[in-house]
Amino acid sequence: MSQLTKVQRDELVSKMDTPYCSIKLRCDGYEIGIQTGRIGKVGMRFAFAVYVDGWFKGEWSDATQSFPEQKFLKRVERSLFSPKEKALMIKTAKVLGTTRAKATVDANRTYAYFTQVFPSAKAVVAHLHKVCDSIEELPYIP
Repeated sequence: MSQLTKVQRDELVSKMDTPYCSIKLRCDGYEIGIQTGRIGKVGMRFAFAVYVDGWFKGEWSDATQSFPEQKFLKRVERSLFSPKEKALMIKTAKVLGTTRAKATVDANRTYAYFTQVFPSAKAVVAHLHKVCDSIEELPYIP
């Protein structure tokens, strides 16, 4: 049980490049399922969904709580405000009775969450390689 070599990672990525592909990996004692599917309402954009022991639970999305399964998911940070709203907050700081520095800190606040969706096969494999100590491919039985 060890990490995948670069050749094995490239092989895995090439396997996952086919539409509607499913593979299974054993990562640090967890069974990780990766499925390719179409997302979005327009066009043929494919994404890769990660399932831990066959599941994705909504509670794992909450970045304020800690679950061991979150290490297999993608962490996303987003700004609370659009660039236009940020500029307005900073511009009107004096009128609102705050300092420009405090308004800048408030305008740059973010929130975080975990998602099971990755944009590419290479991103999934690279993430798992980074966070897991041992990875092995399992035979897929639907």
